[in-house]
Amino acid sequence: MSAQTEYLADCEKRFDAEPGLLGTELRSPNYHTCVPDGEWVHPVLPNFDYSVLLLRSQEPWAIERATRILSLLLELQETNPCHAAYGIWPWLWEEPIEKMSPPDWNWADFCGARLAMILHERAALLPSTLRKQIEQALRAAAHSVFRRNIQPDYTNIAVMGAVVCAAAGEMLGESWLLDYGRRRLASCVTHTEYHGGFNEFNSPTYTVVVVQECERLFQLVRDAESRRHGEWLWRHAWQIIADHFHPRTGQWAGPHGRAYSDLLSDATRAFLAERTGAELTFATQEAFTGCSTVRPLQCPDEFRRAFHDEITEPVEKIHHFLRKEDAVQSRYGTTWMSRDACLGSFNRGDFWTQCRPVLGYWTTEEGTPVVIRLRLLKDGRDFASGLLRSQQHEARVLSAVTFATDRGAWHPRLDRPADGVFPTHDLRVRYEIQGPGVSGSQLDPKKFKVSCGKWNAWIHPADCSWEGRELRWELNPIEGGCAVDLVLHHGEEMAFSPAALTEIRIGVGMELLFLDTLPSQQPLAWSARDDDASCRLNWGELSVLTPTKPEISMA
Repeated sequence: MSAQTEYLADCEKRFDAEPGLLGTELRSPNYHTCVPDGEWVHPVLPNFDYSVLLLRSQEPWAIERATRILSLLLELQETNPCHAAYGIWPWLWEEPIEKMSPPDWNWADFCGARLAMILHERAALLPSTLRKQIEQALRAAAHSVFRRNIQPDYTNIAVMGAVVCAAAGEMLGESWLLDYGRRRLASCVTHTEYHGGFNEFNSPTYTVVVVQECERLFQLVRDAESRRHGEWLWRHAWQIIADHFHPRTGQWAGPHGRAYSDLLSDATRAFLAERTGAELTFATQEAFTGCSTVRPLQCPDEFRRAFHDEITEPVEKIHHFLRKEDAVQSRYGTTWMSRDACLGSFNRGDFWTQCRPVLGYWTTEEGTPVVIRLRLLKDGRDFASGLLRSQQHEARVLSAVTFATDRGAWHPRLDRPADGVFPTHDLRVRYEIQGPGVSGSQLDPKKFKVSCGKWNAWIHPADCSWEGRELRWELNPIEGGCAVDLVLHHGEEMAFSPAALTEIRIGVGMELLFLDTLPSQQPLAWSARDDDASCRLNWGELSVLTPTKPEISMA
């Protein structure tokens, strides 16, 4: 059974005759939509994907169903050119654009890309009236992309929108749209060359999107210059993936600029396996039934070995991806990899739920990966107003935590409170370790050992204080592992205002060591500076300069 046939069979289980769309149980990121988690909903984008693949099958019943689905979806697009949301769709059939919080302008790019595929591949199968409606919808989506004019630092949408505009320009005979798409792709190349990498750095989610959108470009667009820029971006994306794939664990080594899970999803595993030939296991017992709307291209030959050859000698890689005039403000990621373990960190990062600023993996004898991750949690969820500075050398990383005064709770921008105050019952910094058989022990107030398989994570807290209060780290059990926590607050609700903080000194070191290798005996120590606005945390050869008061966000 082909992947497409399997996918369509799986979709049949979730198809609702009323309203005539695929349904699913909502699992939202807690922004854009106001629909509660767990509700049965009919999401727009998966139904566009379903339509593409129904038409690709060319079965009469499938063409009829795709026609009905597309008619429903096109009615949801905002078609008034004077409306701010012109050209976009809502996330859900149940929730119109005006009820979203706020609307997601990216849906012009995502949905427009699917419409371009339909027109390119199967327009002849559709009634002429519907075909003209799709052309109008694609035109509105491309106009929305142009009007929004996303810049190259928003990597995946910058590339995706450029492809939508270039494809729409050629298909609809609007040369200015093709020219805009071409120039936008060129700016993505120039921007990436200048900074040294995609600003959405090393994202298992969005680096894959860049690869797939370049594949879409090669299928839809004939323009030679656009294709040349697309090939540069495609190769650069594959280089990032190859530099960070860890064969022994089967994971994408950190740090991750944007990610939706700690372990690779089955969709990403299928993407890698299909394009590289790597033998990857899947999390579910059943075969993965996802199916992309783009036709996959094989990974460039020069990168394929990274997915097959085990690492024989430890290696450390440093990738710059955001260049600032002040070099101290520039950002880079460090990744260390050995045969069985890997560890990555950002020199400057944050604790938004999609960011993994310190992330490591190692494998057990059973082959199951163990995950170690540094987090800042408010009421049990990743707190987007937390910031981090780190320095790493090989398998050791030193980190200092502070707070931002201009960010939200769960998203950097979308949920900023007007008064800057967050109601909080629990606030803690956490080193979280999850895997089969994880066990932890506290050897003294400044040393924790967390073990699993043949590796130990040694956690070395600094003397930490917050608003003049000395704080202590503690070992706690969690589901699937254990955590080493610095509890900043726990109990009755407090009105937490990062801007009101006057003193923060939160620091911790961590090292991954094999078996009985002795941990560092060097203490972590703070050294004050004359300006009283910052201090330095030192641990042997590692050193981090961190503000002692909250700051305006680095994002």
